[in-house]
Amino acid sequence: MSVYEESGFRFDFTAATRSVIHDKADPHDGNTFWPGIDFRVFEENNHQVWVEVKSWSFKRILESSERKQAKKDYQSKLTGKAADEFRRDIVDKFLGTSCYLSWSGLGLPQTVSYAIFLEPPDRGTRALLGPFQDRLRDAFKNAQIRSWGSGISYAVVDISGFEGIFPAYSVTRAV
Repeated sequence: MSVYEESGFRFDFTAATRSVIHDKADPHDGNTFWPGIDFRVFEENNHQVWVEVKSWSFKRILESSERKQAKKDYQSKLTGKAADEFRRDIVDKFLGTSCYLSWSGLGLPQTVSYAIFLEPPDRGTRALLGPFQDRLRDAFKNAQIRSWGSGISYAVVDISGFEGIFPAYSVTRAV
């Protein structure tokens, strides 16, 4: 299977060599105990795309009465003290996935493109994606130096950003 739903979005990885849900039991990777990303997408030359999906309750965004609170939740998660905790969570998922793959014998890929998928609740909050990606920069510099060398690239993306970086794969709303 190469089409998956996560947090109200459908990801189609049909063009990939292979893909798995990382944080689910067999027939997928089986990582149910370490923090882990949502999907691993296998490409040629031992390259993988790792995808972590974070959503602000897509159904809340569709309901106008809930949209204002979803927007506040999103803004608080990407700014201030909450952003530091959220950044740690994103990095922990990357490092937890790396640890699991090493421990389980599945092995680490040579290079990884890590996509942190965050679809904003409205157009006005989309501008927060860039500053949040800047907050991740230092954390990933440490991860690269300590464990990977220079084989990591990462991006904080929404639907259009994801499809711009990975044009072979599509993302649509699952509703």
